[in-house]
Order: sequence, then C-alpha cells, then structure tokens
Amino acid sequence: MSAPPDTDSSLSAELVRLRRQVSELQQALTHAQYSPAPANHLSALGAAQIGAWEWEGRTDRVIWSSETEQIFGLLPGSFDGTYAEFFTRVHPEDRQRLSAAIAKAVEDRTPYRIEHRIIRQDGAVRWVACRGRATFRDDEPVTGMVGTIEDITGRKQSELAQQDMQGILEAQVRERTAGLEQVVIELKREVERRQQAESALKASEQRYQSLYEQNPFMYFTLSADGTVLSVNRFGADQLGYRKEDLLHRSILNVFDPNDRATVLEQLTACAADPYKLFEWKIQKIRKDGSRLWVKERARAIHDETGRILVLVFCEDVTARNVTESLLRESEHAIRSFQEATAAPGLTFEQRMQTILELGCRRFKLPIGMLTRVAGDQLEVCQVWPSVSGLTAGTLLPLSQSYCRTTLQASGPTSVEHAGASEWSRHPGYAALGFECYLGTKLAGRHKHHGTICFVGPDPYPEQFSDADKAFLQLMARWIAGELDRQDSEQALRASELKFRTLVETTRDWVWEVNEQAVYTYASPRIREILGYEPEEVIGKTLFDLMPPDEAARVADLFGPIAAACRPFTLLEHTNRHKNGRLIVLETSGTPIFDGAGNFLGYHGIDRDITDRKRTEEALRKSEERFEIAFRSSPYPVIMTELESGRCLEVNEASLKLFGYTRTEVIDRTTLALGLWPSPDDRARFFRQLEAEGAIKNRETRLCTKDKKILTLLVSSEVIELNGVACLITVGNDITEHTRAEEALRASELRLQRFLAEAPVGLCILDDNWRAISANKALCELTGYEEHEIVGSTYALYTHPDDLAANIALTDEFFRGVRSDYTYEKRYIRKSGEIIWVCVKAIRVELSGHAGPLLLAAVQDITERKLAMEEREHLSRDLHDNILQALYAVGMQLEAGKLSMGKSLRRSKIHITHAVDQLNNLMLDVRRFIALLTQRATAELDFGQALRQLIASMSGAGQSAPELEIVNPVLSFITPKVGEQLLNIAREALSNSARHARASQRWVQLRLADNAIRLTIGDDGVGFSTKRKRRAGHGLGNMAARAQQISATFTLETAPGKGTSVLVDVPLKKGNVYE
Repeated sequence: MSAPPDTDSSLSAELVRLRRQVSELQQALTHAQYSPAPANHLSALGAAQIGAWEWEGRTDRVIWSSETEQIFGLLPGSFDGTYAEFFTRVHPEDRQRLSAAIAKAVEDRTPYRIEHRIIRQDGAVRWVACRGRATFRDDEPVTGMVGTIEDITGRKQSELAQQDMQGILEAQVRERTAGLEQVVIELKREVERRQQAESALKASEQRYQSLYEQNPFMYFTLSADGTVLSVNRFGADQLGYRKEDLLHRSILNVFDPNDRATVLEQLTACAADPYKLFEWKIQKIRKDGSRLWVKERARAIHDETGRILVLVFCEDVTARNVTESLLRESEHAIRSFQEATAAPGLTFEQRMQTILELGCRRFKLPIGMLTRVAGDQLEVCQVWPSVSGLTAGTLLPLSQSYCRTTLQASGPTSVEHAGASEWSRHPGYAALGFECYLGTKLAGRHKHHGTICFVGPDPYPEQFSDADKAFLQLMARWIAGELDRQDSEQALRASELKFRTLVETTRDWVWEVNEQAVYTYASPRIREILGYEPEEVIGKTLFDLMPPDEAARVADLFGPIAAACRPFTLLEHTNRHKNGRLIVLETSGTPIFDGAGNFLGYHGIDRDITDRKRTEEALRKSEERFEIAFRSSPYPVIMTELESGRCLEVNEASLKLFGYTRTEVIDRTTLALGLWPSPDDRARFFRQLEAEGAIKNRETRLCTKDKKILTLLVSSEVIELNGVACLITVGNDITEHTRAEEALRASELRLQRFLAEAPVGLCILDDNWRAISANKALCELTGYEEHEIVGSTYALYTHPDDLAANIALTDEFFRGVRSDYTYEKRYIRKSGEIIWVCVKAIRVELSGHAGPLLLAAVQDITERKLAMEEREHLSRDLHDNILQALYAVGMQLEAGKLSMGKSLRRSKIHITHAVDQLNNLMLDVRRFIALLTQRATAELDFGQALRQLIASMSGAGQSAPELEIVNPVLSFITPKVGEQLLNIAREALSNSARHARASQRWVQLRLADNAIRLTIGDDGVGFSTKRKRRAGHGLGNMAARAQQISATFTLETAPGKGTSVLVDVPLKKGNVYE
C-alpha cells in the first residue's frame, strides 16, 4: 500500500526494512513446512524484531517470543501459554474472524494472514498482522502451528485516516461542484459588502465633517451646463490633472468625444429633476491618454441662492471590470478562489494561507509568499508551505529580491528559467537562487501594499500563460482590496473614535437643539458642568436650565440671532446646577440646515467659565499666594527672561542648593553664573523647549557655585509677565537617586559577569520556558553555542525519557506550586554523547523582566553515576563469587563432618576439597581486591574454571552436577563472556543446592541457533514464578550479568517440574566482540 501524502523519506526506508524482514520470515515459514520448528527458532524471528508464536497440538500450549509479549504489553514470561488466554487478548469484534481463519488454515493446511485488533495489558487497542501455517508431515494429522505477529497500528491508522480523508474530499468536491451558483451569489454579496463598507466610510466622514480632500473617491461639483465648480484632490490626481487645470472648465473634456453628448444628456436630465439620484457607467480619459472605467452617481441640488448644482460621485471600477472579465474567462479558478476567500469564520491570515496553497496548486509551484515593503527591507508576511529560511517575519534586503522589480512593473512579473536568461544577473537570483518566479504587486487605492508571488527552485517547464497572470492579478486585487478595506475600516474606526473621544472627553459641553431651542443631544460633559445626565436635558429648552431673570435676558439676545439663523460666539449666561449653585457658561453655536436649505436648529458648545470668573476676581489674592508659594517652595524655582537668560527671581531653595546669595543671582544670566556645565548644554535645553513648547521632568546636569555637578529633574514653562516672555523653571535634585541607579546597574553587570564566568552551568528561563541567557559552562556541557541555547527550551538537549518529569516540575514552578526543585537527568550533547547532570532551579527576579524567572544551576554528575554503577557491579561480584564460594566450602565441611563417623577417608576427601576451595577463594578475594583498583577482565581458562566449579558443588547427600561441553563452543567464549557465564552458573548451582532438593543436576554448554547456550537445570521441586518470594538478589543478578554481555536470560520452572536456567549469547558483532 502506498504511503500517505505526508510520509517522509524515513518512512520509505522503514518500509524497505519491513519488506526485507517479511522476506526473511517467509523463508523461515517455508523451512517450517518441512521440519518441526524448534523452540529456539523463535530467537531468529526475534532478531527480525517481529513477534513469533508456536502452538503445540499435543500439549495445547502456546509459546510466545519476548517480542510477542512486548506487542501484547506483557512482561517477559508473564504469558501463561494457553490458547484461551491468547483469545481473551483479541478484540471481541475480531475473535470470530480470527478463529475462522485459523480453522480454515488447519483444515486446508494452507498458510493464512489476517489483520485484527488486540487489547494490550494496559487496555490500549492495537492493530496487528498475524501470519501462520499448520505444521504436519506428509499425510499425518496437523501437530501444531507456527507464525508471526507484527504491530501495524501506525500503518492501519494511516490507511483509515487516508480513507476518511478521501471520503471527506469526495464529499467536498460534490458539495462545491453543486454549489457553483451559490459561489457566484456569494461573490456578489462580497462585492456588495465592500460597497457597503465604502459607503459607510463615506457617510461617517460626512457625518463627522471629515476633510473633503481626503475622500478616496472622485467628487465633482458641476453647474447645470457641466462646468467644474469644484473637484477633490483625489479626483484630480486620478485623472492626472492639477485641480486648477479642471476648475471652471467643462467636465466634457475628460470624456471621449463620442461619449460627450451622452454625458451632457445625463447632466441635463439630472439638473431637470433635482434630488433624484442618477447612475451610469462610462469611461473617462486621463491627461496622459489612458482610460479608466468609472461608475458615476449624480444628484442635483439647490445652493443657498437657488442655483442648480450637480454633485457627481465617481468610483473607479476599472479593476472591477477587469476582475469581472477574468471571472467570466476562468470560472473554475473563480470557484476555487471563492471557496478560499468566502469560507465563513476565517481570519484574513487563515484565508491567505488557503489562497497561497491554492496558488501553488494552480501555478504548479512549490512556494507561495505574501510580502510587504518595510523601508528598504522586504518582509515575508506569510509563506506556504513552511520553508527553511523563509518564515513569517523574515526580512530580506529589497534590492536583493525579485519583488523589487515586481513593484516597479505595471503588471505581473514572470521568470521561467532565471539561470538561462538575463535574470541570472539579478541580485535576487544570487541571494535566493529561485529559478522560476511569478508575482505581482498589491496595488491599493493609495499605496502599494507589497507583493504576492510564487517561486520554485527548478526551471518552469513552460511559459506562464496569460490566464496564469490574469488569475494572479485577480488574487492580487482581492488581497489589495481586503488590505484597502482593512485600512478603510481602521480609518473609519479611528475617525469615529476620534470624534467620539473629542466629544466625550473635551472640557466643553457639546449640544444640539432644534428650531424651537429644545435639546436633542447633550454630551456626557454636562454631568461635570451642570450635574445632569444627558438624558435628563433631552426635551428641555436651553432656557429651562437658567434662573427666570437670566432666561428672559438671554431670550432677548438669542431671539434675533435665531430668527436670522446666524452663528454666534462667546455668549455668556448663568445656568443653575442641579444642586442649586450657579454656573457661568460661555456658548458658541452654528446653525444646521438640511439639503434643501431649511433651518433645523443649532449645534454648539458650552464652556464652563465659572472658574475663570472666579479667577479674575481672585487674581490679586492668587498673585499673593503665588509669591508665598514661590518663596517657601522646598524645590528650587527660578524665573528668567526667555531671550537673555537674565535671572528675575529666585527662591531660597535655589540659593541653598547652588550656594549663591540673592544679590549674586538677580540680574545675572545663567551662563554668567556658570549654572550650565557648557554653553552646548544650554543650547540643547532651549532647542527642546522651542520644539516642545514646555519641558516636563527633563534630567538635566547643572553646576553649583563650587563647581559641583548636580543632576535635577527640571520642568520649564514659558509665561508672559508684563508683556515680556519669561521662563519659570522648577527643579528636583535627584543626584543621589541617580548615583543609586548607577550602583544598581553596576551590580547587575557584576551579576551578569558572575553568570558568564561561573564554573557550573547557569541558565535563566523566562515564563515561556525559553532561555534568555546561558553561560560558558552550560555551553560546554551541552556542546551548543550560546545563540543556539538562547531562545530555545531545555528540550533541545534533554534526554526524551527524562523530559516529561522535567516539564512537570517546571510547570509547578511557574504556577507557584514550588519555589525551587532539584532534578537529576540526562543531557544529549550536540555531538550525541549522553551525560548525567544535576539541575537545581530557584526563583530570581531581574529588572527589565516582568514576573519571576527560573535560574537553573547545572552540574555534571556523570562520574558519580558511573561510580554508583561500579558499586552495584562490585556488589554482584561479592554475592556471586565470594559468598557462593563460601557456601560451597560450607557444604564440603558439612559433608566431611557427617562422614567423619562413617568413613574417615571420605571425610578427609571432603575436608581436602574444602581446603582447596578456601585456597581458590583466597585467590578470588585477591583478584577481587585487584579489581577494586583496576576493572580489567582477568584471563581465564573457562573450560577448566567451569569443571572446578562443578567439582566444588558436591556436598552432603548430593553428587556433583553432570557437565556436558559440546565443542567448538569454548573457542567462541571471550574472557568477559566467560566471567559472566561462570558467575551465572555459580549462582544457579548454589540456588539449586540450597532450595531444589533435586536428585539430579546438570550443566550443558553448546552452540545453538547462532548463539552460545548455557543451560543449568535440576529435577527438583521447582516453584511458581507468580508467587511472591522473599527478597533476594540471585535471579536479578543473573539477569543483570546476562544483560552485560547482550545475552538473553530465560527461567523455566513450575511446581514439581524442576528448574532450568538458559542463557543465550548471540554470535554477532556487538559490544562483546568488537
């Protein structure tokens, strides 16, 4: 079956490997047809990494390889070997099908293969491929079955997902094919939606008195005969004229001579029917002779003199006409494009991702990009698919890209084979190396937004067609329209927000009244001015809020103004606050007229001048208070002439701070006093003052009388005093504060130096778990450069088996569950080497970083871990060699003691054996001591050592075990393998002597199935492997020693059936034989 679309090359290699393994299995099964499969044949299948099984018909036992148990999620040796137990682990829905396949294979004596589900020990459901064949000889009955089992969950899930995806895609194709009419409708709706958005922008700009010149449409005001009375700048620019070139000239000059009569007829009809909207579509001619299609809407109105004016609104629909033409020419492309752009609920970025993918398919190019110009850089906004070196946010020099040429071109730019054309000299070819390119600019109404382009590393096999370029332009126009719409909507929101903010935050109360002076609108500012809610004054007249006498006075003033519909300004009157106090307001208003010139009322503002009136009344007292405040202020205050810098007034705080007397300062300039460290400092200060109008909290250095430099936060403002511009300056001495900040920065620099030079690895993580700094020691530990670590998480170099626990600790740390933690884990260095480290994490805080940070101290503990492993190894040696040898000596002495009363000669033999064993034990102890200082494998004659061990295992009532060595096995045993096999044999025989109560014991050493096989067995009482036994190290030590030489350790035992220990050392290249 073919790989799914997203499968990478590594999966292809895996399929090749699996095919090779299947071939080996088929050969093994063919061989099994003519010979019974020995039990040890399972190890060959294990070498292929596929589970094997065998069913013995005579005993009805099922034998599984360790790989099969692993597939079923079982521990080695935990399967009980029954056919019924196997079927309980088959998925209930697949049992009948599997049973039928097995029965048919037995009946027909043919192989079978079936895929079914199993339920693992942990409850997980997996898919497996099961193969099997009945075993028989000629016409004899079937004696059993052999087969293999392979975990195919990943492949099965891919197949099922691919089937589901195929069904979904077919359904989508049917749905989209059937919905062509709906696509066209949606396109029309999209066009209408954009028109509505543009109309909303226009209405908003008119409602809030936006500038006429900035409207993104062409506006003309014409007389009845077509003379241009006014035109907005956009309209003149679109036609290539200056405004003065069009004013007071006939509008017919910008139309084709053949269309002028038609235009004049339309204008005449419009002028004859005022306030009726007329629409038509026609071509206009620019000054340079080029043409553009416009949709014109016209309406005639009367001006204030009754003269007919024709207002003409023109919309450039040239691009829309081209788009509609392209839509008719390429229906399929439109449908696909509409599906990409009209899908509901998607953001612009998601739609662009779909459009780029569609373009890649449409143009058969592998990479699509949306870019924008950022100064002299080209920014990649979006790219599909993800490409190394080209991601969203990537900045490229504009001069070194094809897009620079695209932005300068009037249409799409296409390159089929850059290396074989003049494009080979283009800087973009040298920088990026793309052989083919198709792109166009995104031309908005007011600016070029950027480009959309599609590229490939190989030459394009054919010329890009006009249809390709037309479809690209269609995409570009939609994108440019969307970007224009986003700009327009943003401008609309900004305009509405600006007006609303202006109305609601201005200090003045904005209002609107009808022709009867009844309030129809009041801004929220009325709450602060008169204490009313806006809703409370709606429906009241402006006189209802005044005392009766004041209302009569204002009515006399306002009546003639309203009768003449004139604007008015700065009308002062007194209103009564809701709480009863009197408020003085200053009112200005402008009359409102409808389109027909009918008076509708006024809108205007009221400004609370109560405080100003009070201020004027209290000016003298205020000046006195200012004098007191000036003199007594704890901050230095100085008043100087703005132009000359001459000191006019200074308070005591200034004199004390700078060390001068009053007579030394008054009438002298600040430069003459030496307050400025240099004239340039004063010049910079006054340049800022001139640019900003006032200075707020500027950090400024000034000199005292004794030339001591002080740092002050200075605020200065220009005031007018007796007609002379003066500067009043207030300062706050922050010299000590500045020194403290410099000390803090120095402290942080020392901390950074410590982090960089610390002898242990140090790393600081932010709340996104990414490194913001890493010192040299950490870089040496991991093998990565600092720039590779900074910005990455510790997953870059943490061993996968240790990552989950580390993530849990870090999550608890940043959630505040713990304030620190210590964790030992493995690092995978950049070179691939694995080391052990101890990580201690604590919470730190640094200026410039919000929230807590994690400081991790990393120490290499690889040597300590190796020492611990060495200690475990020595512990096994003590148990397996010395303790077991002591036990054998004890057995000989016990046998000698029991034989002493019966046969002195036999007792002497046992004692002699005990003495010999003690001597050998002393040699072992000396060798063990030597190993403590140097772990080198001693040279030994394995055959002789094994025979000595067998001879030492006779004891009271027990004869020595039987030994069988089938050569040439001894020639394959290296000293390292021999040492471990000897220790395993010693442990197994010692356990048998102590616990088995066996009448026979045996040791067999031979070659079997490309492996060295050591078998130690007895016919003793045996035991159940499922029964919990007292704590001991024997079985664990034997298994650990087997693992050290890459051997397989197998224990076969059952109550009353004796015990056998099998150790299989594979004869292949590995750590043992290299």
